[in-house]
Amino acid sequence: MLVKLGRAASAVSLVLGLRLQSRPEAVAAFALSHDLIKPWQVPSELYRLAKIVATLRPEKVMEIGTFKGGNLCVLCRLSSPTADIISVDLPGGKFGGGYSAMRSFLYRSCCKYSQAMHLIRGDPHSNEILTRVKSITQSLDILLLMVITPMKE
Repeated sequence: MLVKLGRAASAVSLVLGLRLQSRPEAVAAFALSHDLIKPWQVPSELYRLAKIVATLRPEKVMEIGTFKGGNLCVLCRLSSPTADIISVDLPGGKFGGGYSAMRSFLYRSCCKYSQAMHLIRGDPHSNEILTRVKSITQSLDILLLMVITPMKE
């Protein structure tokens, strides 16, 4: 019970700290420095991605493969304030495995107030997921698509 409370407190602290970040470099550095959301992304790639997202400010963003959610949080903080953010993660997957209640809260908390977060558990190769994404975006007109693959060992 205490461990869950400690994790929840860490998540709230992390979200409050993330909301204070607005520059691409600061948002990326914040994600990389917090183990709760730390991405596997090579840091130089994440910094470059953050700059691209901040420049484009996409309205529709989709990430396939969420792991700890660091890249997802970067996408939320730097996309348009009214963006639709879609995350697809494979339940039971080796590198993330879907969204626990705490992770769902954490990821949704990374959003700006007018953004919509869509957390989809399922196989990104399936027609069911394609149909769900189309219903959210009203098309497949996605400005930024990130597919996260595990690093080779």
